[in-house]
Amino acid sequence: MIKINNDRNKNIFLMDGTLYLYRSYYKFLNLFNSKNILISVIQGMIYIINKIINNYNPKYLLIIYDYPCKNFRKISYNEYKKNRSSCPKDLINQIPIVNEIINNMGILTISIPSVESDDIIGTLSKQCKRNGFNVYIITIDKDMIQLMSKKVHIFDILSNKIFNPNDIYLKYNVNYYNIIDYFSLVGDSSDNIPGIYGIGPKTASILIQKYKNIYNIYKNINEIYNIKNLKNPKKIIKNLCKNKKKLMLFYNLIKIKTDIFIGYKINDFIIKNKNILNLNKLLKKYEILDLY
Repeated sequence: MIKINNDRNKNIFLMDGTLYLYRSYYKFLNLFNSKNILISVIQGMIYIINKIINNYNPKYLLIIYDYPCKNFRKISYNEYKKNRSSCPKDLINQIPIVNEIINNMGILTISIPSVESDDIIGTLSKQCKRNGFNVYIITIDKDMIQLMSKKVHIFDILSNKIFNPNDIYLKYNVNYYNIIDYFSLVGDSSDNIPGIYGIGPKTASILIQKYKNIYNIYKNINEIYNIKNLKNPKKIIKNLCKNKKKLMLFYNLIKIKTDIFIGYKINDFIIKNKNILNLNKLLKKYEILDLY
C-alpha cells in the first residue's frame, strides 16, 4: 500500500473502467463458474475495486467507461484505433453484470455518448483540482500522463505505484507536460497514430528538450541543422515540413479534452451505502469470491 493524502474528504479516485475491463478479461481469461459462465471481467473488476476500498478507504470513487460509438477523434482521423480488434462478445456480456454489482456497492459508473473515457477523466480532473481535491486517476494509460500535476496523480492500483515526474522523464527523456508533443512526433501504436516518419524517441526527445514543444520546433526549424547530436537533420526538417498538417492533427488526437459537459456534481461520486441483500444474491448467482 502506498501513502496518499490523509484527508479522505479531499481525495477523489477516478478509475479508467474500460482499461480494467480488458485487463480483467485477459488476466482471468479461463475463469468460469460451475454453470460454465465466464466471470473473468466480473471477478477482476470486483477485485480491483475492492482493493481500492480496502486499502485507501475512499469517500469519492467513480468508474468511467468509453461509449461504444464514433467520437470526434474517429471523425477527424478514420485510422484512429483501427488496428484494434472488436471487443470480445463474452467480455461485453459481462459488463451489465459488473455494473449491477458495482452500483449495488454504492459506486457510480458513467459513460457519455460520443465521448471517450479519457476526456471525461480529463474534465473531471480539472474540475476536482479546481475545487481543491487530490485526484488519483487509476490507470496505466500513457495518454493520461498529460493530466499530471501537483494535485493530479496517475495511480497503477495493481502494482501500487503512483507515477512522479521523474518516472516519466526516465522513461521518455521528456517532461510529463511535453508528453503530447512527444507522442505526436513518435506516434502511438496503441491508438494507430503513426507519428512523423524518421523521428523516433531519441530524435523527438532531443527536439523537445531544445525547443520545448512542436510549435517552437516549427518556429526554429532551420536551426535544427545546428544541433550537434542529431543525425540527418536535413531529412528531419524535410519530413517535419512535409507533414506539418498531419503532426497538428496527431497533436489534437492525443490531447485530452478538459472542457466537456459531464452533467454530474462532485458529491454524486460519494460512495453510497451498499445494498447488502442484492449484493449477496448477485455474488451467489455468479459465484463471485466474497467482496467483504
